[in-house]
Formats: sequence, C-alpha cells, structure tokens
Amino acid sequence: MTEHELKKALADELKSAGLAPYIVRDKSQVLEVSEGFFVEMVLNDGSKLGDAENLIGSIRAKMQSHGVQIISVLRAVWSVKEVERIGPSRGKSGGIKTSVDFRAILESGRRETEVVIEVGDLALKELRERLGSDDKVLDAVEDFLRLQLSWGGAGYWDPVRYPRQILNEAAILYLRTHQSVTAA
Repeated sequence: MTEHELKKALADELKSAGLAPYIVRDKSQVLEVSEGFFVEMVLNDGSKLGDAENLIGSIRAKMQSHGVQIISVLRAVWSVKEVERIGPSRGKSGGIKTSVDFRAILESGRRETEVVIEVGDLALKELRERLGSDDKVLDAVEDFLRLQLSWGGAGYWDPVRYPRQILNEAAILYLRTHQSVTAA
C-alpha cells in the first residue's frame, strides 16, 4: 500500500462516517515510516473525537489484517475562550503550594474543556515586573496556552487527557522570544 492509497482509503472511510467535514486537511497528514504509516488526523470539532477514534481504530484493525501497520495521532484544534485567576495552587494533599492557579476554558467546535495553568511564584513575579498589570498576566497565560495548543504531531498536548499545565520561568523565556503580548 502506498501513501496515496492509504489517503484515499481514509478519505472514503471519513466520508462514509460523516466525519469528512470535520477534518482540517492542511494540518492532517499521512506519512510512510519504517513501521508502516504515521497518520495525524486533526479535527475542527472536539465533540467528534470519540467518533474519529472509533473509526481510526477500525481502520487500523482492517489495515493490520492486510499487514499494514498504522501509528495514529488524533487531535482537535482548540482555541482559548477565557482565562481567569482562581487562586493559590493546591497539592494533592490539599496543602497550599508556592504557585497560583489560573483556569481556562478551551473550545473546539461544540466541545469545551476546562484546564488549569499553574504559575510558579517566581514566574508570576517576573510576569508582573515585566508586564505591569494582572490583565497583562492573563494575556501571557493565554499566549502560553495558545503556544501549547499550536504544536501538532506526536508531541501535541491533549487538554482533555492532560488538563493541567505549568507555566514556569523557562516557558516565560520562550514566550518572551516568540509572542507579541509578552514582548510588549
């Protein structure tokens, strides 16, 4: 089987399952790798992830019976709907940590998910000194989330499975060199 043949088979299966309109074609890809094929399917609606997971599982099983191995990444495109400060971070035991939690609502099509961003005290102090106001700190947290959500491939962040992120000094340094809000 070639890349082209697999792409065609995937397109046919997606169309018959009613999922074709939800695929972000310029972010999705099929690549031949030494183990078989790497398939990254990106959806514009997180509410369709379950259906797409079932479909890719079925396709994987079908192809495996023909000796074709498929390694897949299935993800949605998320955007930041809102960010707010919620207060001191708490450890698993309930004790207060030396960091502050921010809550964000992310959306992808008809699905929303809530995530928590833990900002360490040193990182928060640096953000306040650099940016001045708490509103700008919220902007920096939003920039951080957008950056985390922008990565694809095998190293993408799944906010549904891993709803907690840590914004530390290293992340601030990266944001400072790559984002407009934090550079202002």
